[in-house]
Amino acid sequence: MRTSAKKLTTLTTAVVLAVSATFTLSGCFSNPIEGLIKGGASDVIKNATGADIDLGGKSIPKGFPSEVPLVEGEVEYGASMTSEGATIWTVRILVDDPNIFEKIQSQMAKAGMEETFSTTGETQMGSFGGNGYGAVVSVDQIDGKVGVSYVVSPIEDE
Repeated sequence: MRTSAKKLTTLTTAVVLAVSATFTLSGCFSNPIEGLIKGGASDVIKNATGADIDLGGKSIPKGFPSEVPLVEGEVEYGASMTSEGATIWTVRILVDDPNIFEKIQSQMAKAGMEETFSTTGETQMGSFGGNGYGAVVSVDQIDGKVGVSYVVSPIEDE
């Protein structure tokens, strides 16, 4: 595995796990993301880190790359963060099919995104790269809902 792919995998896996944990908590408690939006967290984060945060809401975030295919379904959440000219996008989509991961793998392959790793089990996860972008996609089931979470960032194709 290339060094840049290792860095992407480590970074995006950590982000996906954090996002997945947030959504897991949101099923049991009041939505923490909603609290962040109302509390002006994007301004706090920007002042602390210099990153520009768009906590978007229930739509695909602005500038999401068309090179990365998304499954069809209800957008539960979309956000982006830009720092030093690079943007990372996060999208969570609710779907009906608990076996959606195979379709995601097929979509990514057809779009020219190479799978670099995947896991199976209760939560399925895969890392894909190509077309100048890396994506970590996870599929989970919370309270009977099937959620597909994407974390996408630009990478240099080598």
